[in-house]
Amino acid sequence: VPDGLSNVKVGATVCGVQTAKKTVTYEALAKKVFIQTDKPIYKPGQKVLIRIICVDYELKPAGKKVSSVVIQEPSGARIMQWNDVELEDGVANLDLQLSKEPVLGNWLIKAKIESKTVTKQIEIDKYVLPKFQLDVKPPSYLALDQREIFVSICARYSYGKLVTGRLEATICLKYDTVTRNCLTEIKNVTGCVEINARELVDPVTEYMPYYTNKYYLQIQATFTETSTGVKLKEYARSPNMVEKSKIMSFTNVPQKFKPGFPITFKIRINYLDGKPVTNGRLTLEVSGRRFNKKSLGTLFRRSYSVNNGLISVFFSNVPIYTETLNFKANYNSGQLEKSKSSKALYSPSLSYLRLVLPEHVTAKVGSLGSVNVLYTVHENNLEEIPFHYKILCKGNLRQSGVTKVARDNRLSSNRNERSFTYNGRTIQRRSVNKFELKFNVTQDMVPSCRILVYYVKKDKETVGDSIVFDVEEKLENQISVDFVEAQKTPGQKTKIVMKAKPGSRVAISALDKSVLFLRDSEEVKKEEVMRILNRQDIGLMNARSYSKCKSPSRMPLETDASEAFNVSTKIIFIFEDSFVSLNGILMAAWSSAIHCLQLSVDTPPAELEISYVGTSCTAKLESPNSGLSNNCMASSKIQRPICEVYVNFL
Repeated sequence: VPDGLSNVKVGATVCGVQTAKKTVTYEALAKKVFIQTDKPIYKPGQKVLIRIICVDYELKPAGKKVSSVVIQEPSGARIMQWNDVELEDGVANLDLQLSKEPVLGNWLIKAKIESKTVTKQIEIDKYVLPKFQLDVKPPSYLALDQREIFVSICARYSYGKLVTGRLEATICLKYDTVTRNCLTEIKNVTGCVEINARELVDPVTEYMPYYTNKYYLQIQATFTETSTGVKLKEYARSPNMVEKSKIMSFTNVPQKFKPGFPITFKIRINYLDGKPVTNGRLTLEVSGRRFNKKSLGTLFRRSYSVNNGLISVFFSNVPIYTETLNFKANYNSGQLEKSKSSKALYSPSLSYLRLVLPEHVTAKVGSLGSVNVLYTVHENNLEEIPFHYKILCKGNLRQSGVTKVARDNRLSSNRNERSFTYNGRTIQRRSVNKFELKFNVTQDMVPSCRILVYYVKKDKETVGDSIVFDVEEKLENQISVDFVEAQKTPGQKTKIVMKAKPGSRVAISALDKSVLFLRDSEEVKKEEVMRILNRQDIGLMNARSYSKCKSPSRMPLETDASEAFNVSTKIIFIFEDSFVSLNGILMAAWSSAIHCLQLSVDTPPAELEISYVGTSCTAKLESPNSGLSNNCMASSKIQRPICEVYVNFL
């Protein structure tokens, strides 16, 4: 499979009949190439050490050769080129000796493996390593309601010791390019100092609500080391000002809820720098509407004390006939307000299944993982239910099976709930049952997997849910590096201890930390490596899948299938005398008695293209919920129940 985007024709044999082939665009997982250098900046005459690493999507060594490696100076002229560089265990090492008078500036290193090219920038300059670092930290946010606005200034040697010297700091409040107020502090310090700049904001607060987002702080700091007279100067700027220093958000409120199940979610109240708010009161109110649009009034109301910025909410009284829930949170009598709504997931029989992971538990490789399966059943249903489960990791099926559960694990029963009519059906009283599904956690599940659990009812309705569970980010080959001694004096030898699996190829580099005072080093970090694994998860299709649509109003709509199973598809499977529903967007039913496909659509009038084995047609819907029975669907070509139907919104 070639790297990048490709097109392929896909067909299938359904009910013994060959379907038409469709063109599918897919993105193949490309090799990941890293370029490392021993440091980010070089002096004339120094040697540049280059390392190229190539791995596949499983983080295994990939490829035998690097097609080419090119080094370019700032003008774009090629200084050096290597062709067909051998990779040993996915690693290649090269070096370049700089002349004594190279072109100063930013140079590029380009490596090409097959069709993939990656680049890395290094700098060539005449520099003197600084003895210490001057770090100026503006406030992480600037808000009108802040009581204190601190600017932090620190001077440290590369080995961590604080520097003694004289600090001159000037902080100015600026509006766009205009300076409004300034303060200056000159003092002898050792190491760090904090300056409160709130006094700069106070004189202009009356104008702030109208022009808040154009105000910011500009900081200039000069530090002179007492013992040597060495002087460093640094500048910094704060973010633009906002009105409020706190933000409130809902976490894990489902876009589609499942009636009958408890709803658990969190409300976070943080400062803009992410620190939790530790005081105040929060009031939460939940209201709802029935399927017939009648109001259910207030279903839940509670007041919480905010202690650590996180409120955990457990809301259990969700009537089975609820169609819409509205959540409203109010912090400190209107200082912050947030609302969110959620709609019921569609099921023609109001049958649901929900997966719940253990709280605060990250699965560990080699351990036993588990997920709780909650499901609704009718009170008079005493049959054993076969539950199918699949565990998909990075797009691959790792485990699957069937577990049969008898109805003896009742979690709750809606005994006060009467039967009622919904969608032309009589819905009987139901209970919520629960069982625990256990599985082995293996290395190929890192860093996350998706569990799918479902069962099929007698009327062919499929009831299921999927959930993502995290696995500890532990790479297959663990390596550790450490110095034998914690401290050495200049000129002494030191020892390094490395631990890894036998036969491992270990690449190591050492760098004077003072170099990092000049330029940050873009080293390969564990987080970047883990992203290679994370991006392989297969879940909901995103909006870019529909980027070729001519009009946003004609974009394919999200369906219940994607909500329930975390997949996105335009394929509907129809079995004899059965039906499917996509959240009221489309309902389809096949009747073997009259050989006709009945459709109803609960959307504004739209055109649909409908195709299936043997025939295709285009139909126009005159009104929402209108039934559609078209001659082309009842033609003599249809000799068997429809097994597959494709529906595209035109």
